[in-house]
Amino acid sequence: MDDSTDQDVVEIEQGEFAAVEVVEPRRRSEWVVLLSTSLAVFAVFLDTTIGFVSFPAISATFRAAGPSTLSWVLNAYTLVFAALLIPAGRLADRVGRRKMFLIGVVVFTSGSMLCGLAPHVGFLIVAEMLEAAGAAILVPASLALVLQTFPPAKVPMAVAIWGAIGAVAGAAGPTLGALVVSNLSWRWAFYINLPVGVVSFFLGRAVLPEGREANPGRLPDPLGVVLLAGGFATLTWAIVETNSWGWGSARFLLTALAAATMLGAFVYRCGRVGNPVIHLGLFQINNFRWANAGMIVFAVGFNAMFLGNVLFLTRVWHYSILRAGLAISVGPLIVAALAPRFGKLAGRIGQRPLIVPGGLLWAAGGVYLIVRATTTPD
Repeated sequence: MDDSTDQDVVEIEQGEFAAVEVVEPRRRSEWVVLLSTSLAVFAVFLDTTIGFVSFPAISATFRAAGPSTLSWVLNAYTLVFAALLIPAGRLADRVGRRKMFLIGVVVFTSGSMLCGLAPHVGFLIVAEMLEAAGAAILVPASLALVLQTFPPAKVPMAVAIWGAIGAVAGAAGPTLGALVVSNLSWRWAFYINLPVGVVSFFLGRAVLPEGREANPGRLPDPLGVVLLAGGFATLTWAIVETNSWGWGSARFLLTALAAATMLGAFVYRCGRVGNPVIHLGLFQINNFRWANAGMIVFAVGFNAMFLGNVLFLTRVWHYSILRAGLAISVGPLIVAALAPRFGKLAGRIGQRPLIVPGGLLWAAGGVYLIVRATTTPD
């Protein structure tokens, strides 16, 4: 690239598709860009794991709300994040990845502050949704900035380090959250995002290059986004209320049917509009289909395990929240230590030889817990 020009236009061709990306001249090294984007990603993943550890304390503060209502403290964040992730990524391609990253940091940090100030559980749930919207904006923009900055040969290692940042946050989250909840209150589990957000915003303004597609096409179908979010929200509501409704009750069956109808309408619409949220043709690609199926199974198991372990250690083994946080941190610490090494290895031998044994090892750990864990601490 010629750094004397105001903008460089880089044409990238892949198969029958061609994308044009407009990028500012590179003013900083790729490692500075990785550092800047990783700070915000660190806060997002830290917030997720701290949320699990803080949940018992939040439940104690808003005990009158009841367990089904309190479950939305976690569910609302997850649903909004999932529903907005793809539209936010496409919007970043259209209006600028740096711009959307900085907007995401502001929204996420503001949501964190409001979560800490929440006077009641309804306010907390709405603030969690705002925080999730910010996370959905900044996460894809941060990864896109990393991918556009690093040369192709370094991309596997960069992505592995980017992912390892999340693992470090996962490792720090339980212990840091436990320390904060034990010595201050659960509100400070949200307040600690504020300095990270401020630093990430001003550092990002100083060092991040802008990048966008010259012809990004239309934004994803808004009705499709509503159907996807509404379908999953309704399905989650049905599952959460089974303790009071019962699995065979008319209310559960009607709510589940409504969820299935919305999700079915979402799939139908994706096949009919020119700007679908998800291009169904992607599922004809073997790697895409099976990688996403595996990721869904893993994500469900991982999140259920993380929250389940916190509740098990504190309520069955009667660990203090700090001791439970330290116990849970072991797994993410191992991920953080090994992810960069396996990222390099994946660049040499491919991902498949690592994904299959990795999944089997993770499943074996779950089986071991089920077989060996009893009500006696061990």
